[in-house]
Amino acid sequence: MTKEERIRYLKNLVSESPTDPFPQYALILETESDLPDLGVESWMKFKIQFPDYLAQYFQSGMAALKMNQKELAISLWNEGIKLAENQNNVHTLAELKSVLLNTLLDDDD
Repeated sequence: MTKEERIRYLKNLVSESPTDPFPQYALILETESDLPDLGVESWMKFKIQFPDYLAQYFQSGMAALKMNQKELAISLWNEGIKLAENQNNVHTLAELKSVLLNTLLDDDD
């Protein structure tokens, strides 16, 4: 399946199931590399619609960091850390803490 076919497929899933966060999450992941500035905007819209979808916080922070929006990335990861703690999701909590720590340590260089 080509990238264009995957995008069409995901867009179809989004239109069929607009309240299911996963197709929208996958669509943003599929398209953000082509338009990184729209990626951050897409993640912010996704966050408004699905604030409890934990996986987005790592990805949205990475998108912000790629666009040199380090403060936004840190804020998103901190939000994700709080949500991971509330959801008792140890794996995602560790990932978020790790990326946050590495980003903060990069500031010290």
